[in-house]
Amino acid sequence: PTDEGLVNAAPIFMPILTGGGNLYSTVGDLCRFDRALTGGEFISEESYKQMYTTVRQNYGYGWRVVNWSGYRGIMHGGGVSGFNAFLLRFPEQQVCVVVLSNVNPTPMRDISNRLAAIVFEEPALANPLWPGGSAR
Repeated sequence: PTDEGLVNAAPIFMPILTGGGNLYSTVGDLCRFDRALTGGEFISEESYKQMYTTVRQNYGYGWRVVNWSGYRGIMHGGGVSGFNAFLLRFPEQQVCVVVLSNVNPTPMRDISNRLAAIVFEEPALANPLWPGGSAR
């Protein structure tokens, strides 16, 4: 958003975004993805455990593992010009928070933090989910 309102994001050549973009999804799709991961439909249990075992700075294989008010949270987010996505998963509680936006900038972590606070009936954290693995 600008003083003039919303403006279109700068155009980018989408085919170059292999791996880190060029995907189309919905909140429902990403919730099904979460359930499939948790239910062992995509990868073995051993691979699942390895994916969320922190290797460096509370980061596993593609996912940051955080402590959110005593709950183990697993998160990943990203975006390109005009598209943003953020997943905050709590596998033990079978909760997945999905935030998608086509507005830049969007406070994705803050929104996911506030949604998790509603789900868990906890106050929203003052400085949620910053690198380093602490949700405090």
